Amino acid sequence: MNIVRSVTASLLLIPVLAVSYPNGVPGSTAKTSTQGCFCHGNANPTSGVSVLIAGLSTLKIGATGTYTVTVTDAAGSGTKSGVDIAASGGTLAPVTSTLKLSSGELVTSQATNVPATYTFTFTAPATAGTATLYATGLGKSKTAWNNAPNFSIIVTPATSVTQESSTPASFRVEQNYPNPFNPSTRIRFSLPAASSTSVKIYDMEGREVATLGEGMMAAGVHTAEWNASGFPSGVYLCRVRSGSYTVTKKLLLQK
Repeated sequence: MNIVRSVTASLLLIPVLAVSYPNGVPGSTAKTSTQGCFCHGNANPTSGVSVLIAGLSTLKIGATGTYTVTVTDAAGSGTKSGVDIAASGGTLAPVTSTLKLSSGELVTSQATNVPATYTFTFTAPATAGTATLYATGLGKSKTAWNNAPNFSIIVTPATSVTQESSTPASFRVEQNYPNPFNPSTRIRFSLPAASSTSVKIYDMEGREVATLGEGMMAAGVHTAEWNASGFPSGVYLCRVRSGSYTVTKKLLLQK
């Protein structure tokens, strides 16, 4: 009986040992867990491990952007790196070959060297608002891990431009109203003829932060609306381009 028990116990261990942690464990990001890589024997994050998410901070409804998660470890390089990437909504898809989908999250299909950068895509959900990306990364040691700061993405309507029926005589962009504003403002612009037009918002460092409208627009008076509820106070630039015309207006968001 003792022999049978020993054999039985050994057989029962086989499925457990066959589970390879480098194959990834979903459900370990800050979206659902405070213990991170608990399966590696350490319920506390390691300050020396840095996990950062980078990519577009604004997407239109249903649009897809490319993002990265970079894992570094102050302890040096090693071969234990792995990640779990989750989203509050929308859809994730792997780009880096060592990533795979598991329960709607992206996990590593094999251990990789640290430092490591993982690339993936995120498709925004069908409703406007704020989506959040989460990531947990494994460092050099099998017990060293940390969470990435949550990464917020402003999901905007497919277009924020409406058109009036009148046809103006010339191209014109009016100052936004209200200004200062919190959190929404409107920019009216006039197109004397149909043309390819874009209405985009930039921060004072020249980075594009939102696209209010882009594509062929009919002749007429149009109104673009920007809801800046997810943005910090400050001065922004609204740039309207249509054909050979470009006009830029300063917007003051004051919360």
